[in-house]
This record gives sequence, structure tokens and C-alpha cells, in this order.
Amino acid sequence: MKQSKMTPSQILSRIKAIAWTPACGSDTPFAACDLVGQDELFNIQSELATLMLDLASSISVKQEDKLVADFPYLYVRSTEAAR
Repeated sequence: MKQSKMTPSQILSRIKAIAWTPACGSDTPFAACDLVGQDELFNIQSELATLMLDLASSISVKQEDKLVADFPYLYVRSTEAAR
């Protein structure tokens, strides 16, 4: 499902939100942590994977397909999930 193109400002805002995710057991942002808890890491990985898929989808279906093929352990096609 192709989304409308993301603007550079929208992309930057989402990257900044990921970088500012509290991740050191306090309000310290992920970008400034040298030790990250497992739950925080899982959330950050999920946000990054979502951003990458949204960005690829906004470019083209071909880019989305390539991303899914490159990271099959992150993305499951809806047809595969239904099995």
C-alpha cells in the first residue's frame, strides 16, 4: 500500500523521536545512552523498523518489497501472517 511521500521534515521528526526515546531507565534519551535495557531496545527497534517500512512504502512498492526481502525477520507479509 503506497503512502504519500514523506517530507524530509517528517522523516527528521520521526528519527528525532526515536533518538529521544527514554532508554537508560530514566529520562535520558536513547541517543545519549551507553547501556540500553532490553524492553527499551525492543521498542526502539520496532520504531526504526516502522519508520523504514513507511519510508520505503512512500517511495515505491519496489522499495518496500526490497526492504521486506532484505529484512525477512522484521517484516512478515500479510499473506504469510494469515497462514
